[in-house]
Amino acid sequence: EEDNFYEFTAEDYFRILSSRKE
Repeated sequence: EEDNFYEFTAEDYFRILSSRKE
């Protein structure tokens, strides 16, 4: 079940990048 961890990380990762840009 390591794929689930990556799926949530990919979306979270992009969200964090957007938040850091602001």
